[in-house]
Amino acid sequence: MIEVLDIEPSGHLGRDVVVLHLKVAWPADGDVTSDRSNVTAQRLGLQVQDGLITDIRDLPADHLIELLFFEGCPNHEAFLPRLRALLDDLGIHVPIRTIEVPTEDAARAHRFLGSPSLRIDGRDVEPGADHRDDYALQCRLYRTPDGVRGAPPDQWVRDALAGHESP
Repeated sequence: MIEVLDIEPSGHLGRDVVVLHLKVAWPADGDVTSDRSNVTAQRLGLQVQDGLITDIRDLPADHLIELLFFEGCPNHEAFLPRLRALLDDLGIHVPIRTIEVPTEDAARAHRFLGSPSLRIDGRDVEPGADHRDDYALQCRLYRTPDGVRGAPPDQWVRDALAGHESP
């Protein structure tokens, strides 16, 4: 599955270049029946002349940051500004893709563990969450070394951005 997340003109790459931000997902281990998948962010630079694509270049990918929630979740509303501030402090300037999960069917389809759920490059920031399957339209509680919280701790976000899990 390939999903276009954003399309932008790119003056710094040339006047006739368009940049596509993509989310690419494919089944884990080639098993199309698995509900687990591999997900990556991809950026492509498209050279366009006379309305036709004449060249495609692979560009360094930004992090894919997805925040899943259901409408009215107080923890989502409080977490989003904190997440934006954390990313800004880390010098990471990529869009946060917010995904509303409105129904139980959508919760299963999105592998939604509750609101809010944060995924970096397709992986939930909570250590061990890849092994869970309790998908539902529910508030999410995070069991952290500092107690139960309604949003993931900053260290989990930092670790996910660095590509490793917290202990």
